[in-house]
Amino acid sequence: MKLFWLDLETTGLDPMKCSILEVAYGISTLEDPFTLTERGNFTIHHMRRKDDGVDPFVVEMHTKNGLWEECQAASLSMRDVEVGLLGIVPDVSDWEDKPTLAGNCVGFDHGFLKVYAPKLAARFHYRYYDVSSVKLFCRSLGMTKLPSGETHRAADDVTESIDHAQRCAAWWQDQIEAMKLCTRCGSKYDGTGACSNKPCQGGRGEWCLEHHGAPFAYGVKA
Repeated sequence: MKLFWLDLETTGLDPMKCSILEVAYGISTLEDPFTLTERGNFTIHHMRRKDDGVDPFVVEMHTKNGLWEECQAASLSMRDVEVGLLGIVPDVSDWEDKPTLAGNCVGFDHGFLKVYAPKLAARFHYRYYDVSSVKLFCRSLGMTKLPSGETHRAADDVTESIDHAQRCAAWWQDQIEAMKLCTRCGSKYDGTGACSNKPCQGGRGEWCLEHHGAPFAYGVKA
């Protein structure tokens, strides 16, 4: 299965009222999600008007990061971008192998594609490899909130999404390793699920069960 890491920069949050300014993508696989085989970036032509209704916060943000200026100089339309990406994203009928969008809050980006690039949007699975959900899940189990770069540029956000996903995976692996420690004496379990420290005799079927059965007590000693 192909993962299609995606990020859009837009003029606001409502796809029915707002426009896409920038599109960045990266391609990997579900088996090797953090290794990109291809990536790209498109800036969409957009001219500012005094009456365009864009939130002043968004105007200031994209003026500071240079995106407004780049959009005014760009020649691509969103239709051009859709045509280009239709040549990259395969049209797969098998739902188990359909390309899947990946990234932070990538459902938001998919919503804009459904309005401005409907043929492209239809090629993606309805499920997401949503890094924001993974981060929230890990935080609920004790992981520290990960910092964001806040550049508000699409290519940077794709890179950050992959980095955050990798850091969540590493944190979760640490929790698995911690779970392998006997909460009674701190020794590792053997292959049978019993404590390798024979005098302890702790095991998942005995004293340690009450601790290892509780996900918030990983690695906690009595």
